[in-house]
Amino acid sequence: MLKPIEKLFIEEAEESFAHIFNNLSDLVDGKRKKEALTQILADIHKIRSPAGFLGYQRLGKMAEMTELFLEQLLAAQGKWQTDREMNLLSDAISANHRILMSIKKNGKEGHFDNKKVLGEIEKFLSVLP
Repeated sequence: MLKPIEKLFIEEAEESFAHIFNNLSDLVDGKRKKEALTQILADIHKIRSPAGFLGYQRLGKMAEMTELFLEQLLAAQGKWQTDREMNLLSDAISANHRILMSIKKNGKEGHFDNKKVLGEIEKFLSVLP
C-alpha cells in the first residue's frame, strides 16, 4: 500500500508526464524545439528529485540519465536533434513512465530492463567533446 506522500508523488509525476508527452509531440512535429526540450527537462527534474527522496532508485537513475541527455540536446542547440536522438529521448521517457506506472500499480519499481536505453544514453554522452 502506498503512503500518502507516495500517492502525491505519483499524482504530480503523472501531471509532469502529461506535459512531457505534449512537448514530445511538439518535438516530433518540429515545433518549439528549444522550448519543448526545456520544459521536458524541467518536468523530468520534478520526477527525479522526489523519486530519490522516496527511495525509488531505478526511477531516480533513469530520470537522472534522461536529464543529462536532455541537457546535452539543449547545449547542442539543435545540432543533435536527429531521428536517432529523438528516438532515444522517446525511449528514455517511456522507460521513466513504465517505472512510474509500476510504482502506481504495485508499489514497487518493477524489474524492467533499462540497460539498453541507459547504455545508449551513456554512449551518446561519451562521444561529446
